[in-house]
Amino acid sequence: MGGVIGHKDHHVVVPVSCLLDTWHDHDRIASLTSLSNMGPRQFLLHIVGDSGSGKTSFVSRNSYLQLPDAIIGDDENESTWHYLDFDTNLGRIRFSCHDHHGGIETLNDEMFHEGDCIILLIDVTNITSLVSLPTWTHSIVSRNARVPVVLCGNKVDAINDRRVQPIMVLEETIWQYYEISALANFNFEKPFMYLIRKLMDNQDIHFAHPVNLLPPTIMLSEEARAQIEENYQTARGLFEEVF
Repeated sequence: MGGVIGHKDHHVVVPVSCLLDTWHDHDRIASLTSLSNMGPRQFLLHIVGDSGSGKTSFVSRNSYLQLPDAIIGDDENESTWHYLDFDTNLGRIRFSCHDHHGGIETLNDEMFHEGDCIILLIDVTNITSLVSLPTWTHSIVSRNARVPVVLCGNKVDAINDRRVQPIMVLEETIWQYYEISALANFNFEKPFMYLIRKLMDNQDIHFAHPVNLLPPTIMLSEEARAQIEENYQTARGLFEEVF
C-alpha cells in the first residue's frame, strides 16, 4: 500500500511501511537509565475524533512541530503527520503523531497495527460528540485494546456554548479523561505526560521544563481555568462515589 506525502505544490508517493519504519521506534524495551544518552525516544500516536473536534488545532500547538504539510492518503482517507517533542528528566520523548482527518468512517485496521497510543478528542460544545463516544470506544478497543488511550474534551474555553459536562463524559468512558482547550493552551501537556508515563512504565517521569507552545489564540482567565478544574474535580469525586 502506498501513501502520498504532500509538501505545498508537489507530492511524492511512498510506501506507508517506509513511513512507519522511519517514524516509529520498534524497540519498546530500551533501558530507562540510558535514555538521556540516546536520541529521542519515539512513539507512534494516533489522534482521532469526530470532524470538527479540534484534532489539528490541538496537535499544532507544540512549537517543536515539524513536517506540518506532510499529508498521507487520498481525499477520502487523508491524514497528516507531525512530530511533537517533549523534554523530560530522562531525555527527549518524541511522538510521531498521525492526525486522522474526518471521523470514525476513516478508520481501518491498518492504521492501528503499528500504533503505540491514542488520543481521542471530543467537542464539549457538541452533544453529538458525546453520543458518538461509545462507537469510538468499540472501534478502538476492537482493533487495539492494549495500547494506552486518553480521552480529551476539547473547547472548554467556550464556556457559554458548552453542552457536554464532565460528569456526562466520566459516565461514558473507560479511559483517562482530561478537559482541554487547544486554542487557549489549557491542559495541553496532561494527556502527553499520562501517555509518556504509561508507555515508559515509570510514574516518576516529569517534564524538564514547561512545554514549548505557540501563543494562545484564545485567552482564558485564571479564574475561568480554576473554575473549569474545580468543576472537573467535583464531577470526578461524584463519579468515584457512585462507581
